[in-house]
Amino acid sequence: MTKLEQGAQLALDAVAFYSDTTKFDGIRYPESVQAETLSELYVNSRMKHFNKEEKLKILLGCLLLTEGHEYSGLYRKAQLIKGGTK
Repeated sequence: MTKLEQGAQLALDAVAFYSDTTKFDGIRYPESVQAETLSELYVNSRMKHFNKEEKLKILLGCLLLTEGHEYSGLYRKAQLIKGGTK
């Protein structure tokens, strides 16, 4: 695997991880944490259950999928490199 393919795989993995963790709300998955507001619940559950590397993956995946962001085109390029789209 070339360095270009490795970079593309890293980007695609981050997007997949971000997409999968959007369902993680801290209420149903995995265990609930204490909070006074819904916003605090989301923050507290993510702080408790995700390590630093996972948080970085979530941020990278979010950046790659955000329309209009300077990095949004990289996701499409990564798909092309890995052969995901024609």
